[in-house]
Amino acid sequence: MKIGILGGTFDPPHRLHFNMAKKALETLELDIVYLMPCGTPPHKEKTRAASRFYRYEMCNLGALEYEGVSVSDFELYQILPNYSYQTLERFKALHPEDEITFLMGQDSLDMFLKWRHPEKILKVAKIGVFVRDRFNDADAGKLLAQANDTIKEIQKAIGGDFSIIPTIPSSLSSTEIRNMISRGEDASDFLSTKVYEFIKERRLYINDMSTDLTDIEKSIKKTLKKSRYRHTLGVCYTASALAMRYDINIDDARLAGLLHDCAKGMDDEELYRFCKKHKLGITDAEEKSPHLLHSKVGAYLAAKEYGVENDSILHAISVHTTGCPDMSWLDMIIFVADYIEPNRIGAPRLTEIRQMAFKDIYLAIVMILEDTMAYVKERGMYMDPLTEETYRFYSERIKN
Repeated sequence: MKIGILGGTFDPPHRLHFNMAKKALETLELDIVYLMPCGTPPHKEKTRAASRFYRYEMCNLGALEYEGVSVSDFELYQILPNYSYQTLERFKALHPEDEITFLMGQDSLDMFLKWRHPEKILKVAKIGVFVRDRFNDADAGKLLAQANDTIKEIQKAIGGDFSIIPTIPSSLSSTEIRNMISRGEDASDFLSTKVYEFIKERRLYINDMSTDLTDIEKSIKKTLKKSRYRHTLGVCYTASALAMRYDINIDDARLAGLLHDCAKGMDDEELYRFCKKHKLGITDAEEKSPHLLHSKVGAYLAAKEYGVENDSILHAISVHTTGCPDMSWLDMIIFVADYIEPNRIGAPRLTEIRQMAFKDIYLAIVMILEDTMAYVKERGMYMDPLTEETYRFYSERIKN
């Protein structure tokens, strides 16, 4: 088998990465090209904008669009800095009968003789070099000539089997894409749809919120009763744990958990008047059960008084009591955390639901809704149709 290896940080992996892999696959007639995200690269800063596991998952999502391109976790679990010759020697030992081609850009080729043990790389792998090549590109010929000169210099010094892979020029870089996303600009043209959705859902590369929630905690504490404040902290911590479990932005979960009951300092009459004053629509269910308004008012206060601009946080606050069909991950986390936080007592099946929340959040939601609806019916209280609609949606989901 002829295997190509394209290593890198892939933070994030963009279309040029996958197009390069595809070009190598075709030009060198390879059977497969592996994108190999690094764990801890030796020549890069130690901190990354996205974790190694996020980068690996994004590579997998992007590779779905490219036949013959796959992803390897061979370097992913390396804790100490790792050099290319070490990776390739280990990889070759596991694939002794396969032909390995190590893929690199022209900038890497120019520095190749200064790498750690380049001669060891050439003993176990061929080298494929991406060189800019485009019709009417005046610089392309110069770059190709430079690449050939560099290859001759390397071969004269330590030998090796090199191939040129012509590529379309591009100034696209992961750094610029990260900067675009952090500025709130649309980077969808440069990323596969699934990768871009992954980035947006987890709010990667966004630095618009401080993780220090001390001031908000102090403010919330002043407006809530002691027991409600204790519940709020419980939801905040539980939401954080669920966010870690389901790989969702922890800061978003903490903030949504902290603010989910920020309107609970108002009684039903105050909530009703507040909605009328600020023209917040009141449903028939909320007319009959005004206490439900605290979710809607809470989302409003989170935006206006606490400066929350993230719509996903505001929506999670607004639906945390009743839920809604097809909730986002953050919606589900706050909905479940509100029910299972450590200070809550007395609810039926509470221990079982707490355990289930970390195993299967969809099933936990169904169990919560079952018990909530049973509680409301037993006491002759009004049932919000949205709760029943949410129950039907998630019941159907777990069946399928």
